[in-house]
Amino acid sequence: GNPVTADSLKYGLRLVALTEGLVALLKEFPYMCPVWRHPLRIARLRKTPYGLFYAIEPGRLVITGLQDLRRDPERLRQELLRRLP
Repeated sequence: GNPVTADSLKYGLRLVALTEGLVALLKEFPYMCPVWRHPLRIARLRKTPYGLFYAIEPGRLVITGLQDLRRDPERLRQELLRRLP
């Protein structure tokens, strides 16, 4: 595997902080992001190639994945839709 560097650790911590902030915002405003493929919505993480995929259910958000958006869109769709409850 690749060794953990100071830069990769810093990027990882930034990604976690962005994700936590985004989830907090989505709890308050769950409809703020567009529908990606029904019933999933996508929230893009600022200045990263990642998107947070989620569905809105009564009283809760169901997060199905944090994915690199540079992936093949069809494989991404299949994988995420399989994860739905």
